[in-house]
Amino acid sequence: MQTYVFLDLDNTIFQTRGKCPPEEALSLIPAAFHRDGSPLSFMSPRQRQLFEWLSAAATVIPVTARNESAFHRVTLPFRHAVILDFGGVVLLPDGQLDEQWDDQIRPMVSLLGNELTRIQEALQATSDSLSLGVRVRVICDFDLQLYVVAKQVDGDVDALRQVMEQHAALAHDERFFVHFNDNNLSVVALSWKTAGCRTCPEPLCRWRAGVDAGFGRQPLRRRVSCNMRLRDDASQLAIAASPADV
Repeated sequence: MQTYVFLDLDNTIFQTRGKCPPEEALSLIPAAFHRDGSPLSFMSPRQRQLFEWLSAAATVIPVTARNESAFHRVTLPFRHAVILDFGGVVLLPDGQLDEQWDDQIRPMVSLLGNELTRIQEALQATSDSLSLGVRVRVICDFDLQLYVVAKQVDGDVDALRQVMEQHAALAHDERFFVHFNDNNLSVVALSWKTAGCRTCPEPLCRWRAGVDAGFGRQPLRRRVSCNMRLRDDASQLAIAASPADV
């Protein structure tokens, strides 16, 4: 029976240098890069060994909030389908857009484009008025506005928390869910989460006959129900498969 591994990327299989174990500083392996080509994130030798073992033993499907451009700056050799943008985009093994999934997602996401822009402007205005140094953007992929992300230029988590507290009502807006960690604040449309509960995008549906496992640390709402999850309770796959969601 085939095994499928749904693998989170950032802060799971690699991370920025500051989050790497100090004792492994001299043996780090670049795994993702800035737009200018300089190294951004690194793997420890143990993470590299884990990735190589998983790749040899299973079909590894990356599950990430990165958009297509950011994903292409990851140097790990993925050979199968890819889940991007908090699940808003699925790429086929040949790198092409999964049009069947896109046909379901695009109408729903298009309806929220103006609202995402409004949220981006409101979050940015809050940061500017309080001099918090937070940069807020709408992330787009394949001509779709998919989610809002806010990052503090110096990595100040308290600044992000202040922005989030000023817009606490977003957490109660049934159209969105709010994702917050020590790196960014994201506001993501719930429309494709709901769609994913009802249907599984090709080529994902055929994998359910196998044994699947999820590796992840951050809460990404993705519609993949795992038979086995190797993770902590705050992992992306744990939340995606929680009983409250299915």
